[in-house]
Amino acid sequence: ANLLNISNQIAVIAIIAIGMTMVIVTGGVDLSVGSQIALAAVICTLLLRRFGAESASLLVVLGSGFAAIAACALLGLISGSFVTLLRVPSFIVTLAGMLVFKGLALALLNGQ
Repeated sequence: ANLLNISNQIAVIAIIAIGMTMVIVTGGVDLSVGSQIALAAVICTLLLRRFGAESASLLVVLGSGFAAIAACALLGLISGSFVTLLRVPSFIVTLAGMLVFKGLALALLNGQ
């Protein structure tokens, strides 16, 4: 039971680690991953509260999750565009992105 509990808790970190491995292998770095996860959790939770307050159906839960993923994918696309098109170093872009995404998550929560 303890091993199953550990596997359930490490799943998100393992998925992130696989993605970060790909980034590091290609010679880049992404410091904004943790802030993007926090922002995705905030967006998903706010959407669930807004549209699934009475009873969260499967459609509302899946829609909220996909909307949060899409929002963070768009932000990642913007960060990636700075790196590839404008040739800004990935360290600088992702460091700035980390601060912006964390601030956006905090602003959406009204500082709570």
